[in-house]
Amino acid sequence: MKQTVYVNIEKNIYGIDFVISGEKFFIMRKYTTLFFVLFVLFSKHVLAQDTPLNYVKVIYGEQTISTDEYTVEISNVVSTTAEAKFKFKITNKTEDFLLFDASKCTFEINGEKLTPKDKFLIVDPYDSKSKTVSVTGAGLNKATSYGFVLNGVQRVVPIGSAIEVPQFKLPVSTNEFTAGKFSVQLKSSKKESGAAFVKFDVQYKGDKIGFIMPSKIDVTMPDGNNYASTESKSKTLLLFPGDTEKISASWSKMPGGRMNDMQMVEMLINFKGVFSEGVAKNLAEQKVTLNWSEELTKAANK
Repeated sequence: MKQTVYVNIEKNIYGIDFVISGEKFFIMRKYTTLFFVLFVLFSKHVLAQDTPLNYVKVIYGEQTISTDEYTVEISNVVSTTAEAKFKFKITNKTEDFLLFDASKCTFEINGEKLTPKDKFLIVDPYDSKSKTVSVTGAGLNKATSYGFVLNGVQRVVPIGSAIEVPQFKLPVSTNEFTAGKFSVQLKSSKKESGAAFVKFDVQYKGDKIGFIMPSKIDVTMPDGNNYASTESKSKTLLLFPGDTEKISASWSKMPGGRMNDMQMVEMLINFKGVFSEGVAKNLAEQKVTLNWSEELTKAANK
């Protein structure tokens, strides 16, 4: 069946000028039907194009965050329907300790804010640490991109001066001593001509953050000289309130003959600069956007 329409039209459609004046034209129902079919097919084609909706595992591009205090590298970024995760590597650029508490971070996915439950990292000066940071939820592989808010990075800043400690005598006259908020107990020792060592348990009883630097332990011998421990490369230890750590120092055969025979003479162990305290200062929040990679996602789902 045909419909006859008489028109006089001047029209601009999608940038094309149409002028139909005083003429008949026919709109066939079959053409209307054909147009509808073509529209449906076109819509299906658009929807069939690649988006994260079509993949079980979605891969996102890497990101880097750089500040004066640290660099963070985010890699191996992957989401499934129930989990979003990535490798988190932080490099400390400072001479102080850094702390990272992942539970202070936020994943912003599909309009939701999700929080990791991971434990924190302690990053030594000029060192790097890595861990996997993840969150769980539903439909986490449906986002073409999502935000990651980096919080919970702190710089541990020393306060005050190093704690003064009396010399510790070998052979021992006491098995324990106190250094400020640190309680120190001798666990074992040896004192022979060719070798000597001491081992201590140290508990921090303060309310801040305690530092122990075993590398600074040395000993004064009868010749008047101070001799560094053979464990002079020991790393600095960081203690939270109530924490306990083990420290040790040792010496091999001393120069000076009988005057410095460790088995026969008194040794005075020095703890100058070994014990100190610090406080944690929050560093500024950072935010990055993680965008899905079609190429990497296709490869991961083969």
